[in-house]
Amino acid sequence: MQFDWRALYLCGLWLLISGCGGGTGHSRPQQPLRITSAVLPQAALTESYGGSTGFSVTAFGGTPPYQWTWVAGEGSTLPPGLRFSSNSDGTGSIVGTPTKTGPYVVIVTVTDSASPARHKSNTYIITVSTSRPPSHAGTSGT
Repeated sequence: MQFDWRALYLCGLWLLISGCGGGTGHSRPQQPLRITSAVLPQAALTESYGGSTGFSVTAFGGTPPYQWTWVAGEGSTLPPGLRFSSNSDGTGSIVGTPTKTGPYVVIVTVTDSASPARHKSNTYIITVSTSRPPSHAGTSGT
């Protein structure tokens, strides 16, 4: 019996193309990046926003880790006394104590670590009132 080098070459080529592990050669499609925090809580003047730890925003999909930012919506400002941070666990946090009443339109953006990076933004309204709102109150944008 004679050894056929062509068969070995074709077998090796097939393994290389299919991922060298006998896999199908198809990668699982990545989930689209999305913000999973639907509603931001409303705020009360001079009370800690979201409790002692603030309010966390979360994302799903894309390529972790995530970076977070926020900007004021058109015709609005960021709520005075509140600040936004991007955390090492991939979440974002809104923390602080509001110092002025009113509705504030904020645009929260998450950026993943893909190359090129993907971005997803949601628009929210944070209403700061003089008294504590019910815990279920909230308004969400897109």
